[in-house]
Amino acid sequence: MGKYNSISLFAYKRPYHTFRTLKALVNNPESIHTNLNVFIDGPKFSSEKNKISSTIKLIEQFKNNFKKLTIYKSDVNKGLSSSIFDGVSHILKEESSTIVLEDDIVTSKNFLKYMNQSIEYFRGKPKVWHISAYNYPIYRKINPETFLWRVMHCWGWATWSDRWESFKKNELSRDPFYLKDIFSKQMIKRFNLDRNGENWWAQVESNANNEIDSWAIFWYAHIFLNDGLCLNPKYSLIKNIGLDGSGTFTVPRKEVIVNLDNDVNYFIYPNDLNEDFETVRKLKNYFYKIRFIRLLNKLISIFKFFKNKIL
Repeated sequence: MGKYNSISLFAYKRPYHTFRTLKALVNNPESIHTNLNVFIDGPKFSSEKNKISSTIKLIEQFKNNFKKLTIYKSDVNKGLSSSIFDGVSHILKEESSTIVLEDDIVTSKNFLKYMNQSIEYFRGKPKVWHISAYNYPIYRKINPETFLWRVMHCWGWATWSDRWESFKKNELSRDPFYLKDIFSKQMIKRFNLDRNGENWWAQVESNANNEIDSWAIFWYAHIFLNDGLCLNPKYSLIKNIGLDGSGTFTVPRKEVIVNLDNDVNYFIYPNDLNEDFETVRKLKNYFYKIRFIRLLNKLISIFKFFKNKIL
């Protein structure tokens, strides 16, 4: 197999979600050869202590399923952003790469195989900054087994110490006001996939307004400013089970249907280290349809509201 990269798992107060995440991980044959580092954030309120304690006890039950299990428990509440930044930085001080998960990501049985092989394949290719295990549900429309594009997705990902060190050293890259100063309108357009993707730039604005405390959008911005690329698989290898409103910055929303029971191996990588124009075009079409559906649903809701008012 080659190298087994460590996993950095971030958990808090969701024992049931954490159980599902770990249960899926141990279905990966590579898990028994893998070091698992778990970072537990401290309680924001005293009422959270019991749930955090239950989460830790649950994690300890999986110690025999991994090569080594290490739990890092914070006495204070850092928040998700600082917890992930500090935790990944801690691991990448000693290791050359790591796989990162949060406690609401259920993985397929091929997740670790894909991650380990992708990390090693692109290790010496600095144009690639980020390995993602997620893809939007458009696999019937795209051809390559993996593809490169500008957008970073953080639902199951990996990176290398040299790329992360660049992000860690550049404090301005994590300052929303600095980003607002240097990003031109044209850059923001490209950041949002030429206005055809989600409005990811809105997350920078929300951080500046203290509405959210996100780390991921700054990682994406840093990759973007360095003309870096991110690898994604054709078929998603993860499923987010935290869209039930249990997360720190989430509200309940419809779960994306993902088939994790496939036996496809995702080891055919692009030879051309440039953004996959054709796949990106199809992703833009996907986002266009999503925006149209959202607008249609909104208009239907408004129509029903006024209809009920009249009746």
